Amino acid sequence: MITFTIPGQPVPKGRPRFWGGRAVTPKRTREYEARVKSYARLAMAEHGTLDGPIRAEVVAVFRRPKRLLRKKDPAGRMWHAGSEDLDNVVKSTLDGINGTIYVDDKQVCSIGAVKVYAAKGEAEHVEVTLCRLKG
Repeated sequence: MITFTIPGQPVPKGRPRFWGGRAVTPKRTREYEARVKSYARLAMAEHGTLDGPIRAEVVAVFRRPKRLLRKKDPAGRMWHAGSEDLDNVVKSTLDGINGTIYVDDKQVCSIGAVKVYAAKGEAEHVEVTLCRLKG
């Protein structure tokens, strides 16, 4: 099992734009995937690579908006039902890991994911856990 954290705001996979007949991934998505890849490489150096079928668990912790920082608001994490699609955050995260801990995200056979606002005082980040499936 390999677990690592990617600091910073989670970024959903942006839709490609077409210029001159070719698809171009948005800059924000490319930068996020590069950040994911750098942290995945650090985790890979420490734990090695995974082959075969993999389960991925992704916890996307978004910055808590100011409107939820009042005294009466809960101090812990809160569900985030906002505009960012969880499946697109998972997609950009798994695409960023490609070629590091695993060869290709087609190895991922099982996914668990949640999207939450950070607890009061907690920084935004993404927690990734990858483990090899048996059988």
